[in-house]
Amino acid sequence: MRVRKLSSRPMSRQMDRPENLDLVAHNLNDPLRDPEIFKANHYDLIHSRFVFPGIKSGRWNGYIRDMRLLLRPGGWVQIMEYLPIVQSHNGRLTDQNAVRRWWQEYQGAMADMDRDPRIGRRLKRLLLDNRYRDVEVDIVQLHIGDWSKSKSPVVFQR
Repeated sequence: MRVRKLSSRPMSRQMDRPENLDLVAHNLNDPLRDPEIFKANHYDLIHSRFVFPGIKSGRWNGYIRDMRLLLRPGGWVQIMEYLPIVQSHNGRLTDQNAVRRWWQEYQGAMADMDRDPRIGRRLKRLLLDNRYRDVEVDIVQLHIGDWSKSKSPVVFQR
């Protein structure tokens, strides 16, 4: 089995790596169509993780479409993105709170760079619009701040 790792940054060739691992640098804002790097209908699994800060807002539909063209019939795409918004469910996080102000500044900076930090909320629709099948979405909230005083273990729910 060959494994190809695609990164938006150049990678060091000095690292130890298995012989079946190819390291490739590519700008994800460019189509995934370079025949020296990509082969249509070739990949069983494409895993895309935490790339929203690098992908321009208008590129997402093409990025999703390009991944579909690269998949073998019956192949899988797995996408993981994060939404770095901090919310309060108890009302203690006001608009004047430093964390809330950070989020507003961050969101504005991403918009200025033509990036969408909320892309995770649109991924299901983009996948369905590009004829992906069996689309599942899991949203995991990571809690911060006060934890329960209970001695029972904390359970994250999906």
